[in-house]
Amino acid sequence: MMRYLVRKWKKIRSWFVKKSLLSQVFMMAASSFAMIFLGFCVAAFYLTSKVECLYDENFFGYCVTIFHYHMNGFSEYYGENLRGHLFAGYISLGAFLLSLKAFIIISMKHNVYDSDAYKELHGKKIRGRNISPEQSRRERYAPLQQLSDFIYYAIVFSLVAAIAQVSIGLIESIYATLFCLWLVIFATFLLFNCLRIIKQNLDVWLTH
Repeated sequence: MMRYLVRKWKKIRSWFVKKSLLSQVFMMAASSFAMIFLGFCVAAFYLTSKVECLYDENFFGYCVTIFHYHMNGFSEYYGENLRGHLFAGYISLGAFLLSLKAFIIISMKHNVYDSDAYKELHGKKIRGRNISPEQSRRERYAPLQQLSDFIYYAIVFSLVAAIAQVSIGLIESIYATLFCLWLVIFATFLLFNCLRIIKQNLDVWLTH
């Protein structure tokens, strides 16, 4: 069973990395939204299913009252216990990535993509293809450009998620709370994808 899941995961990952940059960002945004929506639906089903079914004319309104009562309670919990920590965490994350972006890209370029071993490997990949030197250069630095773009998106949405905690997050509404949490999950997905690309670059560095 575990081997089957690993094979499936590798197929999904292989399919994902072949997509364009914007397609990958869109899929991560959709996945994070799906997680928030699924959690909302599960909470709605769980809370309403616990109400005793009396089958009277006020039953439907009573269910909605119970659901909204618990959802408002979650909004209060988020405001008192989560919002401040999320703001501090993601503003620090955005600033940290911003300060390290140039260092990461320059280090990868110098130690990996400008190395003789990688130039030789890239030359073997494009051998037999009639492409210009400029096109060859763009293809050689394409993984590095992808890493740079994803770090940029991770920085932007980390800062957006942090700012949302002290702006939209102040609205006493379950929908504002869910929107802020969606931004947090989306920024986290972008960060994980940056780590995946960095690992790929390090693997190239260590094996060549």
